[in-house]
Amino acid sequence: MCILLPLTVIAQENYCFDPKTWEDWNKIVKKYPDDIELQISHALRIGMCIKVEEGSISFEDAVELTSSWTEALIQQRTEKAKKEKSEDL
Repeated sequence: MCILLPLTVIAQENYCFDPKTWEDWNKIVKKYPDDIELQISHALRIGMCIKVEEGSISFEDAVELTSSWTEALIQQRTEKAKKEKSEDL
């Protein structure tokens, strides 16, 4: 089964301190513990938030890196879903 990520690709606001966003992330990673790409996305978010807070990476660079990873993952999953759908026909 292919799970499409319900993620915002480009953030204009720093959600690192938003409890609702963390709650959403924690629910989805708990729901899909075997989804390695999702777990990596979660770890990337955690790491980028820490790095931005420490000042070792700019917010803009963190958004760019996270967005690039997310866009690639969405593209991969979209292609996989299309392939699975065509195989079912």
